[in-house]
Amino acid sequence: SDEVSAWRRVALIPLSQAQIGEFARLQGVGNSDQLLAELKRRDALPFARRPQDLIEICAGWKVQNRIRSHREQVCENVRVKLLPRDDRPEPAELSAEKALEGASRLALALLVTRRTAIRHNAAADVAPQEAALEPSIILADWKPDERKALLERPLFTFASYGRVRFHHRSVTEYLAAQRLQELCRRRMPLRALKR
Repeated sequence: SDEVSAWRRVALIPLSQAQIGEFARLQGVGNSDQLLAELKRRDALPFARRPQDLIEICAGWKVQNRIRSHREQVCENVRVKLLPRDDRPEPAELSAEKALEGASRLALALLVTRRTAIRHNAAADVAPQEAALEPSIILADWKPDERKALLERPLFTFASYGRVRFHHRSVTEYLAAQRLQELCRRRMPLRALKR
């Protein structure tokens, strides 16, 4: 029981305006006061209160000296996080285009089935209270090593018990919408699309 009582739940409170400014300076933003003023002007401070989101805002600001739209940020985030890893060998070669196509298929499947996690390995069977999406069903035309390579890209984060999930819900929604648009471009009948 001592071991159980030692566990605590912790959460990161949202960054204050002063912390946002300091964080931006640490990210190499030379004109952090202008960034902060633009965040206030655009009513975008709530989108800068989480460190990972602020890192992405700062990256865009340094390149374009403006705050990109949410869609632009998500699109760039997905593009970068689907690039092949360079910190270790991957189980299979997987182009960024194929990775995007597979990720969008998985995202749509998650939303349609109302699941949040994707099965990554056999440990996923340990926690049956929430069934994980089986990627081999959605990506049946892919080799097992290609599916493994995709699920190990930075777009996915560890969930629990051999499961992964998209690192942010907005990414899941964006990719699912991309898949629906692609199916429309392929002239899938609207009735079939709704079904």
